[in-house]
Amino acid sequence: MKWWWYELQEKKTEVETPSNFTADSEPGCVVSGPTAAVLRASRVLGAAPLRVARAHAAWRVSPSPTLAVLQRLLITACNIVMLVALGLDFTQDPNCRIRGGDSTLKAVIWIVDMFLVMLIANLTVYMGPCRMVNLINVLNQLLQINFELKINPPSAKSDTMKSFAIICYLVWSTGIQLLDIYNLMVTAVKDNKMWPIMCMYFTYYYSNVVGVAMVLQWNCTARGTHAAAAAINQQLRQLRYVNLEPKPKAVEELFRVSHSVSSLVDALSVHRNTDTPMQASQAQATIRRLALAYDRISEVVTQMNAANGLILLVMILSIFLRLVLTPYYLLLGLFDDDDVVVLVVAMQVNWSMFHMINLILIVEPCHWTQEERDHTGHLLSQLTVYLAPKCERISKELDQFAKQVTLDNAQFRPLGIHTLARPLVATILGGVTTYLVIIMQFQKISDLL
Repeated sequence: MKWWWYELQEKKTEVETPSNFTADSEPGCVVSGPTAAVLRASRVLGAAPLRVARAHAAWRVSPSPTLAVLQRLLITACNIVMLVALGLDFTQDPNCRIRGGDSTLKAVIWIVDMFLVMLIANLTVYMGPCRMVNLINVLNQLLQINFELKINPPSAKSDTMKSFAIICYLVWSTGIQLLDIYNLMVTAVKDNKMWPIMCMYFTYYYSNVVGVAMVLQWNCTARGTHAAAAAINQQLRQLRYVNLEPKPKAVEELFRVSHSVSSLVDALSVHRNTDTPMQASQAQATIRRLALAYDRISEVVTQMNAANGLILLVMILSIFLRLVLTPYYLLLGLFDDDDVVVLVVAMQVNWSMFHMINLILIVEPCHWTQEERDHTGHLLSQLTVYLAPKCERISKELDQFAKQVTLDNAQFRPLGIHTLARPLVATILGGVTTYLVIIMQFQKISDLL
């Protein structure tokens, strides 16, 4: 068990209490494992204006106004270079364009794709300071929920494997960008295209990497909410098998009159051994604590929607567009007689996998969280059947918790448009298939003409 994690939480609870917290205090959060790896990588890539410092076996992150200014200047320069490259590219002959293509359709597709990538990178960087304050607040709330629910932190081996997977994904996504750049170089050498324009388009790939960092930030935070929701359900399952025993009258009178802090702490403890009898007051306090944690998770989800809704919406739109175009270019490459057909096919296959993985990283942890929150209502109905008849106070607590689940079912909904869940993935894949069939039919008609 990572004892430093609990020590940091106890220290944080003592230091940052409402009585001594001032407006001048710098917001910060202690992170470790994959979350720390993502935030440190995002800082290097220019997608997170954070100050990072070592704290025991973890890292303390806090907003950095200076780094935010530098990252904004960098993305502004990239925007200017991309727009200049686009203008110069379209001044060339259609057969000599680097990315504009030799037809109006390809030109429009490239412009839309480039502007979506630019928009994602700009929203990520320009909204960086506000997002980081929100992210730190969300992470602090999740840490507090984990501390109150007595959730054991992941093992060092698990954290190492997750961090390694994140690094591998970043390396792989960077390799795809380099493969695409190499393909541009081969095409430029073969067709005698302008090298300066091709080099200026490198900023497009940097903007892609910024978007990847944003996806990983969202994924880590969403997985944190899923872990908290799963912990609530796990403790509700433990209550399902407890044996309630009556409390002695003297102890009950003492608990009712004194309300001492030590008695409350004992009441809030969770019995991990389901064979041990539990008093009704302890079960009541546990249910109340879990209801409070459920409400705080709803607040976290609402804050995440407010801070990242627009970026997520643009990301999903960009992924949908690319999932339509990448298979289309893949099919064109298969029927091409060019010498570099193997390189083109390999590149398009990697791009397709890249966009699909990004979609899964955005949607899947949100779907897991919603599944756990929906399952909470089912567990409460079971507890109502088995525990409510034994104690009227427990029955009232369960009834209030059930009403809270029904009325406060916050979901991951960017700008309130669509819930991030597996039905969204099915809808996107269905739309991609439909558009691919339509495009291929028009392609066959144009070939006949």
